[in-house]
Amino acid sequence: MLKNPEVKSEVERLNKEEFAIFDETLQERRDAGLSQAEMTGRMGV
Repeated sequence: MLKNPEVKSEVERLNKEEFAIFDETLQERRDAGLSQAEMTGRMGV
């Protein structure tokens, strides 16, 4: 699957976006002074 350059490029792009969102969420949690448990509780998880 990742031998196809177009597929590989798209997977890399999506991973980059996903990790950017993850990093932003982590920073927001830290800025708010919330623990992981508090954050997930607020998210209803």
